[in-house]
Amino acid sequence: MNGLISLSEASVQALGWMLLHFVWQGLALAAILAGTRVVIKSPRLRYTLGCGALLAMVALAASTLLTQDGEKRSRPELSGAYFREIPLLADAPAPTLSPDGTTHRPPSVSDQAVQWTSLTMRLQDHIPEIVICWLVGVLLLSLRLLGGCWVCCRLKHTGPRPLPEALRERVRDLIDRLNISHRVSVLTSSVASVPMVVGVLRP
Repeated sequence: MNGLISLSEASVQALGWMLLHFVWQGLALAAILAGTRVVIKSPRLRYTLGCGALLAMVALAASTLLTQDGEKRSRPELSGAYFREIPLLADAPAPTLSPDGTTHRPPSVSDQAVQWTSLTMRLQDHIPEIVICWLVGVLLLSLRLLGGCWVCCRLKHTGPRPLPEALRERVRDLIDRLNISHRVSVLTSSVASVPMVVGVLRP
């Protein structure tokens, strides 16, 4: 909890609700993307749609965060007045008599509103813990990414050897046939055991 001391309570709540909403938003986008991949066979178009889905996830998360933060600033705290706006139980449907002689009262709008409000308040109580778990996950994945970058640098600078002349000619021929204009470095390595491209931004 101390790690969130620099953030206001409203910001923590907005971030937490953004994460909760992103669960169904991300699942919906993933389902749409999976459906399109069944129909679309072009690898280039599939790649474009995948990149678009990633950008859409970022846009949805950002818009949800801004919306939640704005609602938190403009919405009054839950109070007795809030609960008085829920329809009274007197307006609920009349109880019915079941065949076994017991009475059964259908769920009313008021019951559903109270249950939803109770669930929302319980989730709101755990928002700080949700945000902390998310931050820990971001930290661990960031460390993993940095470790991958370090491995890439190690592969590029540890044990490289120049290509034999025959392979060098073959690479030049491929560069010409593929019409590649930028410089391409091809090396043999005493560390890597399989062919690979190495790099972070431009492998």
